[in-house]
Amino acid sequence: MMFDLSYGFRRPMPDGTERPDMVTAMVTFDLPIFRAKRQDRRLAEKQGLAAAAGFETEDKRRELQSMYAAARAEHEATAARMRVFEEQLLPNIRRETQITIAGFASEQSMLREARLKELDANLEFLRLRVELAKSQAELLYLTGEPQP
Repeated sequence: MMFDLSYGFRRPMPDGTERPDMVTAMVTFDLPIFRAKRQDRRLAEKQGLAAAAGFETEDKRRELQSMYAAARAEHEATAARMRVFEEQLLPNIRRETQITIAGFASEQSMLREARLKELDANLEFLRLRVELAKSQAELLYLTGEPQP
């Protein structure tokens, strides 16, 4: 039940005639009619909580899908770089080093440069292998399945 009592001062009318002040009273109360159709507040609260949990679950699912797509793309890019290193770059650098060692190097510095170039390429290849292993671990974490 609710009670409301108000007092209002009224301005004169546009033609200048005075108007009396105003007092209003209002009483409201609920009648127990059609109770079955009224929504229970606790039920509405529980339904709101359930909807919020559903939205949160959907947000988390989308976030995990996004993380998986990024990890998968990184994994595939690293694997592609490794294939290029393994099939093209490393064999070419090894051939260059062997040619240099075979006596075609005019100076000792050329031999050193060739060996350093080969070692740098091998080091970069090892870094790629580490990156590939990291991306595989992340994919395993996100999916629970081993990746190729």
